[in-house]
Amino acid sequence: MKKMSNNFMTILIILFVTIIYSCGAPAAYKESAPASDGLSTDADMVKKSEEAGATEKSKSSESVSEADAPPPPPAEGTVDGTEGESQSQTADDQSATKKRSLLTAGEWNDLENWGFWLNLMDSAWTNEMEMWKFFPINKFKVTLKNKTGEKINNATVTLTDVQGQTLWTAKTDNFGKAELWANIFGGKSNEFTIKISTEDGLKKEISKVKLADSIHNVVLETKKPKNQYLDLMFVVDATGSMSDELEFLKNEMSYIIETVSKRNNELEIRIGLVFYRDHGDDYLIRDFQFTTDLTTVNKNIAAQSAGGGGDFEEAVDEALDNAINDKKWSDKAAAKLCFLILDAPPHSEQKNIEKMQTVTKEAAENGIKIIPVVASGINKPTEFLMRFLSCSTNGTYVFLTDDSGIGNSHLAPTTGEYEVELLTDLIVRLILKYTDNAST
Repeated sequence: MKKMSNNFMTILIILFVTIIYSCGAPAAYKESAPASDGLSTDADMVKKSEEAGATEKSKSSESVSEADAPPPPPAEGTVDGTEGESQSQTADDQSATKKRSLLTAGEWNDLENWGFWLNLMDSAWTNEMEMWKFFPINKFKVTLKNKTGEKINNATVTLTDVQGQTLWTAKTDNFGKAELWANIFGGKSNEFTIKISTEDGLKKEISKVKLADSIHNVVLETKKPKNQYLDLMFVVDATGSMSDELEFLKNEMSYIIETVSKRNNELEIRIGLVFYRDHGDDYLIRDFQFTTDLTTVNKNIAAQSAGGGGDFEEAVDEALDNAINDKKWSDKAAAKLCFLILDAPPHSEQKNIEKMQTVTKEAAENGIKIIPVVASGINKPTEFLMRFLSCSTNGTYVFLTDDSGIGNSHLAPTTGEYEVELLTDLIVRLILKYTDNAST
């Protein structure tokens, strides 16, 4: 079930009015119609409506048709109906402006809907658990605060069995929360010890923990860490079917980073990039280390194009391994977010499954939230794996929807009610959510 965000409802209203105007409204009235909050012009919304009704168009052909469309006449005192734009704006700039923010998406957080998730594990998705060898059923939620009530992030929290073997390690996030997983890759342990260690050296141990003891609220006389950075990693499938998503990043990255910066001006934003395809393509991985230089980031994104692929599976496991282990994540980051943008699963051979398990565990150990953003083309086993990744790393699951009329049909997620948002707004909202209360 889904509901519409306010921004997306604005687009729908303008689309409805535009269609009425195109059927007979006076010309002067049509020209004076405003743009929808800088997201799109009236002419663009008509075009999007026509594209939504077209049958079996490829993603690449839709992108070309959008770029070739002539800009509508500007309203008086504006360019493209948007105040403040430069009069020297090029045709390419106008095309980018028209396409901005039209991709739509929803979000579902399985950790915040845990009963719903357990029902899925008990019925609909039993086969998927066996397929990917992920069993995210038994977990412990640890929340850490200090004596003044401040939520403490970047504390290390470890789960061990009765033999002292480490089963799972995680970092507390900006909510002071860590999720510890028992028997997630198999096993039958039923008694555990939880160990907590803060950055300033304080330690606490909770022993003889049973599976039923799933929630632990801990208070320690510790100081809130000084956080300097926000680490954002974008891991992107760059095969032939991903042209819309690549164009989205080219058009939206500056807006996303600048919007977040205004809200978190005490944090220095570092951005890393990993583009991947598959074995046999022109390249397997094309990656860029973290940088604070947004101009460099945009230049690196602009140089990418969609190509290759051909079969269903791609090198997801190797791309994630590169992003988690080959990039220099900061120990002083308020949040470490890895957006995994894709429309296909990893290969499902045993070595690939084992690497997915290992890299997921390593991400959690380093406090890196994996946030999948799935596009058209995925199936239910892939949806399940992506939701495994998100909940086991204390992240969330994002999926594109058909509401924009862009691209091929998107798989309806197996979730409860969710809100349809513009993808740009959703990404900004999640970054702000996971950095709230984290800056010093």
